[in-house]
Amino acid sequence: RLTRRMYDFIIPKLITEGVDEVILEVISSNIPAIKSYEKVGFKRERVLNCFNGELIVNKENIKVDIEKLDNTRLQKLNALGNIKPTWQNSNETIAKLKSGALIFTARIDSVLVGYLILNKNNNRILQIAVKEEMRRKYIGSSLLKHLADKISKKTSIINVDNNYTSTLNFFEDLNLQKSLTQNEMKFKIASR
Repeated sequence: RLTRRMYDFIIPKLITEGVDEVILEVISSNIPAIKSYEKVGFKRERVLNCFNGELIVNKENIKVDIEKLDNTRLQKLNALGNIKPTWQNSNETIAKLKSGALIFTARIDSVLVGYLILNKNNNRILQIAVKEEMRRKYIGSSLLKHLADKISKKTSIINVDNNYTSTLNFFEDLNLQKSLTQNEMKFKIASR
């Protein structure tokens, strides 16, 4: 019951600080931890998949121009995608990386059609998205080919929402293997 006691201790401090919810990720096979969090009041929000491996990109869109940005408004980029990033891949976390985050945009005829953000310290993809009407035109593949050719073929991406099967298939088609799944769990302090 240590988890319960820990939260009993910390919740008043979180309330004082204005925190209204706690989000965590737990490996899906760690049943004792999941049960412990559920007893505190955490509820599963979504299942997340983690991938790693050496990229093999066989197709790209030759009309795509890839450009590295020094900084940008991430909200503008986020508007291209459908998947809400987890806290580890959030804009706030990326901002804390400063120069450790590499941002690449994909443009066709100067129009922004996709982007990729990489943590250069561990070659982990933090965010990748393609404008909805431009999907299945090898724009994401072009971004990952650029990554493989210019930075590293070895990469990983964590916390890909299980509800987006086309995204999961996309990573598997590029030779990335699913390494594990996690549960994103949320605890609303006010509902306690």
